[in-house]
Amino acid sequence: MTTLSAEELHQEGVKYFNGEGVKQNVNKAIDCFEQAITLGSVESKRALGSILLNGMDGLSVLSFGNAQQRRGLQLIDEAACEGDTLAKEWYVKNYANTGCFLFFFKLRFFTTFKYIEARRRAKIAMKYKEEMPK
Repeated sequence: MTTLSAEELHQEGVKYFNGEGVKQNVNKAIDCFEQAITLGSVESKRALGSILLNGMDGLSVLSFGNAQQRRGLQLIDEAACEGDTLAKEWYVKNYANTGCFLFFFKLRFFTTFKYIEARRRAKIAMKYKEEMPK
């Protein structure tokens, strides 16, 4: 059995998620992304985080339980901290300005703790926004 690299596993996950050359299978995509993450793939962190936040079939984020939402946010956080440009752009889009509060309200996370967390994330998003080319 051939062992795939993190990049190869990530590409397999993308193929399964999009149905490119294979029958679309989100569960196989998730498995590929999980394996790639264990091998250090930052792109797979972003991809899996996005799936967990946006839903398996593009469904609303509200169709998932809070555990998946928190894991999705954590994975995108990690990808952004590790320098993934698309994760940083996602961060800026969802947390810069007042959008972060609406995002958390949509997730029904809006407790005092989550308000503080949203403010922290907004500050990080503004830092990422400043780093991006104009």
